[in-house]
Amino acid sequence: MLNSKRLVLAHFWLAFVVFGLALLLGEWQMFVRSPLNPWVGNSELYYRSVTAHGSAMGYVFPTLIAMGFGYAITEFALKKPLIGRRWAWAGLALVAVGAGYVAVGDDGQGTGLDPLAWWSRDGQAWSAAKVPGKKGDGFASVSAGASGLIATSTQPGLAPSINSFWTSTDGHAWAISSADPFGKITADEGAGSAAGAFDGDGTRLFGVGSQGDGGGPTQYWVSDDGQHWTRLKLTGSVPTSAGQASGQGYLLSYLMRDGVLFITDSGSWFGTPGSG
Repeated sequence: MLNSKRLVLAHFWLAFVVFGLALLLGEWQMFVRSPLNPWVGNSELYYRSVTAHGSAMGYVFPTLIAMGFGYAITEFALKKPLIGRRWAWAGLALVAVGAGYVAVGDDGQGTGLDPLAWWSRDGQAWSAAKVPGKKGDGFASVSAGASGLIATSTQPGLAPSINSFWTSTDGHAWAISSADPFGKITADEGAGSAAGAFDGDGTRLFGVGSQGDGGGPTQYWVSDDGQHWTRLKLTGSVPTSAGQASGQGYLLSYLMRDGVLFITDSGSWFGTPGSG
């Protein structure tokens, strides 16, 4: 029995829709080049249609067919439900609508910096995202997962700013979120700030740190969207404290096939997910 029938058919339907559009472009090109119609006034339109026709026939259509067949054959051969179906749907969505760009920062006005964000489909034309004003909390970094983004402020947890944990589903609108898996700092001058250090590689988001004011065991979390987090219990060579984990600067984290690779300015380490 094929458990991923909708996923497979979605790939086939999209493939044949693209195929049909490519056929129309091909017919239009033949009509334009025939004696039945004068040459188009703008030759760029013709050559754009040639590019779109070739890309659809040569790349998009066969890729979608191969992906759909691949999922079906995998289930039939293994006689097991497809693992990572959510990722498969995310891949189809990326093929259908394409990727985009997100940039975050602040207004640069004195010490009371307002957070600002922008989004773009092509990296050329940019639009302002919807961001609630919050003085003194300008964006400093942004990380992307498969189905959501997170952003944090400059030096989270350090005085005198009250720095927040922001999330967005598409980069078009942002909101302060309580989904930070590490909670908030409650003591000293950084009280109220988001805890933890975060990064992402475009498919998954990562977090490392300890709960609230620190002092507890180091925790490792992973998420697709920044809203729903899963805690990883690592085995192997890992830091013994949150201070060692987050260091005093950047954090790069990569969830690999057999474990998690973390890199900071104080060193790097690799751990494998355990139970729990």
